[in-house]
Amino acid sequence: MLASFFPFWTFCLLFFVFLW
Repeated sequence: MLASFFPFWTFCLLFFVFLW
């Protein structure tokens, strides 16, 4: 389950960093 959500979380984090 976590492995499946890993990509989503990674994308969210990258997006947040990009916005910052």
